[in-house]
Amino acid sequence: MKKVKQYPITLLILFWVGLNQLYWALAPHIATYNNTEGLHTSLNLILHATTGIGPDIVMLLLGLLLSTKAPHQPKSAVIKIWLNTLVLGCITCLILMFCVHNASAVYGYIPTSAVLDSLLPILRGSYPLITGTLIGLLISKIIGELPQDWQKRTIYLIIVLIALSLFAKPNMFGWADHGISLFYALLFVLGQYGFRFLAARFSSRSWLLIGLITFIVNCGLQFIMPSFSTDSSVIQRYATPVNILSVVCAFAIVLLTKKFFSISSGLLISYLVLIENSAVIAWLTGITDTKIGHSSFRTGILAIISVVAAIVLAWVWTKLSKLTIIQRYVQRIDHFSKQSFDKQTALLKRKLPLTTLCQLLLAYLIAFISLLAMNDGWRIKPNTSLNYNVFAYLLGQRQLIILLNALFIFATIKFIQAITRRYWFSLSLTLLLNIILMVDYRMKLAT
Repeated sequence: MKKVKQYPITLLILFWVGLNQLYWALAPHIATYNNTEGLHTSLNLILHATTGIGPDIVMLLLGLLLSTKAPHQPKSAVIKIWLNTLVLGCITCLILMFCVHNASAVYGYIPTSAVLDSLLPILRGSYPLITGTLIGLLISKIIGELPQDWQKRTIYLIIVLIALSLFAKPNMFGWADHGISLFYALLFVLGQYGFRFLAARFSSRSWLLIGLITFIVNCGLQFIMPSFSTDSSVIQRYATPVNILSVVCAFAIVLLTKKFFSISSGLLISYLVLIENSAVIAWLTGITDTKIGHSSFRTGILAIISVVAAIVLAWVWTKLSKLTIIQRYVQRIDHFSKQSFDKQTALLKRKLPLTTLCQLLLAYLIAFISLLAMNDGWRIKPNTSLNYNVFAYLLGQRQLIILLNALFIFATIKFIQAITRRYWFSLSLTLLLNIILMVDYRMKLAT
């Protein structure tokens, strides 16, 4: 009977966060009602605020799940979550690249950019929920070493920071833009420690009443905001996940229903990777652009179908990750993370000999020189108003592309070395192939 109650609540949470991440990213027609006074604008804001509770619930739930399953292994959890994001995200991008006809031209996304998003989620600000989880794990590690009184004070400080945005100017911390991952990290910490200090302050009935009141007040604010806003820049100030009313409502929901959740942290992380993948979102956006015309109803149907597909694929991916060969590597990661820093350094030196490091360095140099050779001078103008030194531009603005190219070149070197068993031959052949490609590309530019 308990499992019968668990699955509907779990699916509801997955749909809640999935629709928030996908539906609004596809720019439905209802989202255009954001700067006019009227019923449509109020309904748009209420829908925004209601779906915005979903990400808050998921981040609080992730903090709660990982606090019980990996309380003393945050480094191991960070490595496994990042690797899962890298592998699943890259596989998803590659499938779209090869299976969608003329994907780059029709749907308008750059596959290289999507792969980089999976490779470096924190640096690129991609996967906000995943990035928030990674940062939250690191912050939780620091907070966990504090005395209990200071842990409690830290939780209260987080609540105050979130509440300030309700009374101060909109987006005062940049959370509504690229800094929303930091907000999700704070929610993760709140989920890991907040229930321990705040749950017992009120009874379950009181928390239910608090959740209902905050939800009703939040919806009421959305309804009257069009009448009190002077311009469109503040009309949506409360219709975001960073609203303290949404956070309190999400906290009450997780607190009252946590015993009915039946989901593993691995499945939840994989699901978030799929619904936040930039290639998936760009592909779906292309479908709305070319086939359904951003109709609010049809876009909603597309988002629901995508959420169902993401849940199924995440479940299949989680089952595959339990294979013996995968679990063997997971155990190695756990063993590595438990060791001291000195032992970890010694292990890396033993596993990554000097020859491998030289291959990595050569791959990076080849990638850098390849991009450098594509320019006609020592100055580069990305647009009419900017003028950079070519070295400063490549190292400062294009370092992620250089790194990705270097990884592909390094993989080519190791592949040739594995086939031929010759170290210098693999280096020489890879270098020769890249020189041929550079010369060929320069000849094409000249013609």
